[in-house]
Amino acid sequence: MECGLSSDTIDRRVSSAAWERLYPGIYRLAGVRATWKQSLLAACLGWGTGAVISHRAAAALWELPGFSPGTIELIVPRKRERARGHVVHRPLALPRADVTVVDAIPVTTPGRTLVDLAGCVNADVLEEALDDALRRRLVSLACMRWQLRESGGRRGIGVLAKMVCACDGGVPESSLETRLLRALRAPACRSPPSSTASAATASTSLTSTRALPSSATGIATTPGGARSTTIARARTRSPRWGGGSSA
Repeated sequence: MECGLSSDTIDRRVSSAAWERLYPGIYRLAGVRATWKQSLLAACLGWGTGAVISHRAAAALWELPGFSPGTIELIVPRKRERARGHVVHRPLALPRADVTVVDAIPVTTPGRTLVDLAGCVNADVLEEALDDALRRRLVSLACMRWQLRESGGRRGIGVLAKMVCACDGGVPESSLETRLLRALRAPACRSPPSSTASAATASTSLTSTRALPSSATGIATTPGGARSTTIARARTRSPRWGGGSSA
């Protein structure tokens, strides 16, 4: 109707299968291939002004590691109630500075997306997403510190704040390196052998690993290369984030 068509014309096009009705007032031309991004935009239009893709759906739209297209998740105005079958959040406020547009889809900014993720995913997933966003310059440390100040005491913020502080020592060069840092922080990697037998086992394991080519271990063996950098970063990062939310 906003395009100047009467309700009768719209009904005829729907009944003749020229248009496909997605939500009240939202239609798709028949034969057009359905895509996830199309579904995101349709969901925002269906919920009306102020609806924004957020949380895990926003993370997938920003192509953060650990997230893929799937469930539609949005932030909508608090008093808006509509049956759409989506995951919906109604925060007290969503500042305009926390919203941007990607491919015509209103979505939370990367910084706000990470803050939202802190309350709904586990610490490992959050860490990889933060490192990736920093590495790709979707966010900066200054941006994240501002975002944390604006977020107050929301769930998961303490864990995210520790991760941001840890990034002062540098950001891993890949998600693989982030996982290696996590493995080096694990208690099993820090605990000394408890007996002579376990020490012998560790020695045998180390000898076997050194015998493998660097491509098999996944760690560069050149002097001063990725191995020494990764170990140095592991020492600067907190051994455990603590807390964290389950996915």
